[in-house]
Amino acid sequence: MLDNGHILLFDNGSHHTRPVPYSRVIEVDPATDQIEWEYKAAPPFSFFSPLISSAQRLGNGNTL
Repeated sequence: MLDNGHILLFDNGSHHTRPVPYSRVIEVDPATDQIEWEYKAAPPFSFFSPLISSAQRLGNGNTL
């Protein structure tokens, strides 16, 4: 959980099958169930990790 109460998670994309699988990092506001921030590569399939993955918000605001 982030300092603002949002949840940061790595969506490994196993369920994204059309047109191709891809992964993404999303920040969700649990109070509204809305995605507040998202990282998805272009093209999406160039960022795909079906098994082991993580995301972390750094102190300077960047996401690793």
